[in-house]
Amino acid sequence: MTIGKSMPIEEPHMKILSQHKEIYDRYMVCGEIVNLFPHIKNDIVNAYKFYHPQYEFNSHCASCVADMLVTVYKFYEEAHKNIL
Repeated sequence: MTIGKSMPIEEPHMKILSQHKEIYDRYMVCGEIVNLFPHIKNDIVNAYKFYHPQYEFNSHCASCVADMLVTVYKFYEEAHKNIL
């Protein structure tokens, strides 16, 4: 699913991603994933899967989790850029 100008950033799934963006931001600055508890990880992945239902990743692999954060938040940033 492509995000266009018609999709408001206040959309519930985008709000979830916005709430947890600090985890991604900290990872990009420090290279550490901090406070990514299982329920938060599930919220982030489920929000992303609303737009990309076929998305899967290995939650037990540290580099896979890091890659998931980058994938999801690159999508989020692109969607946010298209809204503004």
